[in-house]
Amino acid sequence: MSFRIRAAVDDDLQHLYEMAKLTGGGFTNLPPDRRALTAKLERSHAAFARTDGPVQDELFVLILENTETKEVRGTCQIFTQVGQSYPFYSYRIGQLTQHSRELNRTFRAD
Repeated sequence: MSFRIRAAVDDDLQHLYEMAKLTGGGFTNLPPDRRALTAKLERSHAAFARTDGPVQDELFVLILENTETKEVRGTCQIFTQVGQSYPFYSYRIGQLTQHSRELNRTFRAD
C-alpha cells in the first residue's frame, strides 16, 4: 500500500467534509461546513498558483491519497504566517496522573 501527499482540488470537497464530520465539530481547522471548506480550498488554490513576491498569509491544503485506490485517507493544512494578522493561541486541557509506589498513592492534577 502506497500513499502520496498532493495539493487538494475541488473534487476533494466531499472527502474533506466527511472527515470534518468525524471530528464532531470540535476541530477548528476542519469545520463540518461546506462553505468554509470551499473557502479554504479557494485560498489554497490561490496559494499554490502564486509564483512570486514575499510570503503572505497563505494556506496550503494537502490530501493524503492511496495511490492504488485513489481513496483519500487524510488531510493537513500549512499556514504560512500564523499569528501575523491576529494572535494565535494554542492550549490543551488535560489531566496529569502520577503514582508513587513508595507512598502507595496516586496523584491527579487537572
